Amino acid sequence: MKNWSIFSRFALPLLLLALLAGTGFAQLAEPPQPGPSDWLPAAFTVLMTLLAGGLVLVHRNVLKKMEALKHDLAKAKQELRQVDQLRLELSKARQRRVQFEEECKRLELKVAVLEKEKQKLTAQIVSFPGPAAVQRPMPTTPAPPLPPTPSPPPSAPPKPTPPPIPVPEPTFFLPLPNPDGSFADERATTFNPAESLYRFRLDKNPLEATFEFADDPATVAAALRYPGNCLAPVCEYGTVDYAARRIQTVSSGRARLSRADAGRWELVSKAVIRFV
Repeated sequence: MKNWSIFSRFALPLLLLALLAGTGFAQLAEPPQPGPSDWLPAAFTVLMTLLAGGLVLVHRNVLKKMEALKHDLAKAKQELRQVDQLRLELSKARQRRVQFEEECKRLELKVAVLEKEKQKLTAQIVSFPGPAAVQRPMPTTPAPPLPPTPSPPPSAPPKPTPPPIPVPEPTFFLPLPNPDGSFADERATTFNPAESLYRFRLDKNPLEATFEFADDPATVAAALRYPGNCLAPVCEYGTVDYAARRIQTVSSGRARLSRADAGRWELVSKAVIRFV
């Protein structure tokens, strides 16, 4: 291909020019015929020479344009490769962004759990009783001896009174559920927006209860931020509406206090909620 380009650039125009010039010289070499047409061979030779020169110029212009087109094509291919490289780097950057967001969510959830543990430990430290003050006995003077008195008749010993049976609160609040749908029995009798997510009501049987989502702006914000941890284990719902202001309980769920682990409520049926 390279040899053909060299041939078309130099040899072909020279061959065409030599052919036309030879034709003109052949016309001149013929013996002139007497008459008024003696100037025709010379005019034909000049015309062929001009035509050959014009063809050579046109051929060179075509070659220059072809070279320019090849250069533009190579430049376009290089730019296309650069665009493909940028697309690949953009795809990798998007993947890294998704991984970073997932890692941030995991760390935020871990921080929330640690914050709850910190609050519990702080409450335990505050409620821990301090050492009682040591009281020294006051010196007393011995009292004078009293005359002996007759002892009363022995009486029957008093019957021991049974200890009072603790009655559980009918309504209490529990925090974040476990991934398997169970709840740690960490009851709170008052609502705490930082920890209380679900409101429990005991049945006649104190080992069973119904529960519903504690609809509060703070709990709604936490649930919409982490629906997979706060709602999915114990609730049924459609598509999560992240712009919702309330989470209403359509149907209460049910839970039963575990017989094997008294500190855990087991899920019997999920609650049905909707976003408003």
